[in-house]
Amino acid sequence: MHKLATKVPNRLLRDEAFKKEFSACVWSDLLEPDEFEEGWKRVVESHGLEVIDWFNSLYEHRHFWIPAYSRDFPLGSMIRTTSISESENSFYKRILKPRANIAEFYLNFNHAVEFQRNSRTALDYHDATVLPILSTTLPFEKHASTLYTDTMFKRIQEEIVEGNDRCRVLGFSSTEFVDTYKLGDSNRKSYLVTLDRSDDSYYCECKLFGRHGYLCSHIFFLFRNNELKKIPDKYCQSRWMKTPLAKEVHGEFHDAFPTRSVVDDRQTVSKQGISMFYGFLRRFEGDIELLRAFVGGVEELGNSIQAGNPTTSASEKRRMIEEFYGMVRPEVVEVYPPDVVKT
Repeated sequence: MHKLATKVPNRLLRDEAFKKEFSACVWSDLLEPDEFEEGWKRVVESHGLEVIDWFNSLYEHRHFWIPAYSRDFPLGSMIRTTSISESENSFYKRILKPRANIAEFYLNFNHAVEFQRNSRTALDYHDATVLPILSTTLPFEKHASTLYTDTMFKRIQEEIVEGNDRCRVLGFSSTEFVDTYKLGDSNRKSYLVTLDRSDDSYYCECKLFGRHGYLCSHIFFLFRNNELKKIPDKYCQSRWMKTPLAKEVHGEFHDAFPTRSVVDDRQTVSKQGISMFYGFLRRFEGDIELLRAFVGGVEELGNSIQAGNPTTSASEKRRMIEEFYGMVRPEVVEVYPPDVVKT
C-alpha cells in the first residue's frame, strides 16, 4: 500500500479523513467479507476512485490480501518467507564477517548460536521467577499468569481487563443447550457470543481465538459471569505457553485457587533454586574450568540425593562438629606469639 501516494489525487493525500476511512476498511480484521465490500464500495464511490485501474485491480485480488477473507484461518504463527530470511540475515550479519576464513566462520557461528541459546535461557529464567502484577481479582487472570509467557500474558491481561470493565450485555437468548449473548465493548461494536453447555465451549463472532490463539474480552466477560476459576485446557494454545521449566517453577494449578497471590513453600524453594542456579551460571560462564567444576558439583549433588545419600554441606558439618564438642566455634580466632622464643 506504499504505492497509494502515487495512485490517488493530491487532494486526497492531504485528507486525513480519507486515510483513516481507507485504512479502517482495508486493514481491519474485525470485518466480515460482505462488510468489507460494502465499505470499499462506499470509499471508492465517495472519493471518485472507481475510474482508477489500480484500485480495480486491488479489488479483483482482494481474497489474497484483505484480512476480512482470512478471519477463519489461524494466523498466530504466520510469518512471510522473506521475513524469516531477513531476520536471520540481520542477526548473523552482526557477528559473521564476509572475509572470514573457515576457522573464523566456525568460531563466529558457534558464538552466534550460543548467543541465541543464552537469550532463550534468559527469557525462560524471567518467566520462571517473575510474578506479573495482576489487574483484577479474577482467579482465571492469576491462572493465565502461570500459563503464558510474560509478553503474551500482558496481551491477555488487556483482554481480561477489557471484558471485566467495559463489556456489557445487550441481549440474551437461550435454547436447550446453547446460550447466546449479544455483547457490546468499548469500540461501540456488538458481537454474538455463544456458550454450548453440552461441552462447555465458547465461540465469539470476533474470531480472535481462531486467528491468534488467545481468547477475546467477550469470552472473558462470560468467564467472569459464569465464575470460572481457570481457563479451560482447550483454549490454552501451546505456542504462547511458558516452557516446561518455567511452568514447573510455578507449580501445578489446583481448583481451590485463591484470588490473591499465595505461593507455597515448594514454589518458594523452587524459585530460590532456579535463581541460585542461573546466578552461579552467569558468574562462572566466563571461565570454562569454573563452569565445568560447577556443573560437575551440581551433577554429583543430584546423584547423591537421588541415591539417598545426600552430601553434607559445610555449614551442616560445622554444626555437627560444634554439637559433638559442646561448644560454638568462635568467628574470630586470635593467635598471640609466645613471650619467649627459642630456636
